[in-house]
Amino acid sequence: MTKITKRGILQTGLLFSALLVLLASPASAQAAGTSDTLTAYPVTVEENVTGDTPDSQNTFVFTLTAVSTGAPLPTNGTELSITGSGSADYTFDLSSARPGDIYEYTLRQQSAGANNYTQDTSEYTVRIYIVRNDSGVLSPETVITGADTKCASCVFTNQYTAPAVTDLTTSSPFTGVTQNTGVLLLAAALIAAGAIIVIAGKTKAAGKDVR
Repeated sequence: MTKITKRGILQTGLLFSALLVLLASPASAQAAGTSDTLTAYPVTVEENVTGDTPDSQNTFVFTLTAVSTGAPLPTNGTELSITGSGSADYTFDLSSARPGDIYEYTLRQQSAGANNYTQDTSEYTVRIYIVRNDSGVLSPETVITGADTKCASCVFTNQYTAPAVTDLTTSSPFTGVTQNTGVLLLAAALIAAGAIIVIAGKTKAAGKDVR
């Protein structure tokens, strides 16, 4: 017959307590099926077009580059396009992430892609921190910085300036007349001057014949 000692009871109690702690740990909460909520984690990019109204909307392209080793790339690619003013999301699959992981990226705008638009040279650093919330569930947190300043989001601004249009009916040096009218008046004056010269020449010749 097995002899039960106080020491054996104490060891059994400690093992049982450790098992309860393990079962109630955040790791078990993660194993309960929370990873599927991380398969489409968004990081939003915003584009603002200011200035004049363009005849057609330009498409702006943005590039995301991974800085940290092993950082997952967006499932929809590293280039994101936005036409005109608006927003779009990079989508990340973070289902394989572990608590304590930090993923760092840089975000830039490519060439504005059209004349008469200013180029936004802003560069953002995007960090995704993998942490647990109070319920023990993985809860990514995004921190964005630009020019060493924490930002609420990645916002790019491009100003459009409409090309200058030459107006052929603008005022000419002749006060109160348009450029076209001024040309016509000058031509008429030249014709009249020519006619006067011809008439004067004929009159002079006729006077010589009379003598």
